[in-house]
Parts: sequence; C-alpha cells; structure tokens
Amino acid sequence: MHWDSSVANVKANLNDLTFYINYDSKWIVMKCVHDDCPVGSSSRDDYSMGLSSGSAIAPNIEKVLQAFNDLRREILTN
Repeated sequence: MHWDSSVANVKANLNDLTFYINYDSKWIVMKCVHDDCPVGSSSRDDYSMGLSSGSAIAPNIEKVLQAFNDLRREILTN
C-alpha cells in the first residue's frame, strides 16, 4: 500500500497491515500486524491519516476503512 499526502509518503505491504479508526483524533490508522513495517514515516509501528471535515470525522471514513479491510482480506485469501 502506498499513502501519499502533504506530510508523508508511506509504503507498506498490505498483508502486514490492519486498519482502524481513532475516533478521538478523528484519524484512520494503518497499523502493523507484526513488528514494524511502514517506510517513509517517523513511526514504524503505525501511521495515522486525518480524514476529518472541519471539526468532525468525514462522513465517508467508515467506507474508507471498510475498503481497506476488504482489499486486505482479498489479498490474504488469494
């Protein structure tokens, strides 16, 4: 997976990642399943991506999370 934003260019193998929403920070988090894995971030354990709209979570954040996890499941089962 390759996440390119204005603050970082982060890469990791999708089968090494899991995804969840941090509702406190209003960010979606890409976290390593085993050890450290992202390249291009100051943290090698996880990488957070802001998906907020003003002061609230973007209304489509759950759809983004589901898409990441659907893609990950497809890769791990095929």
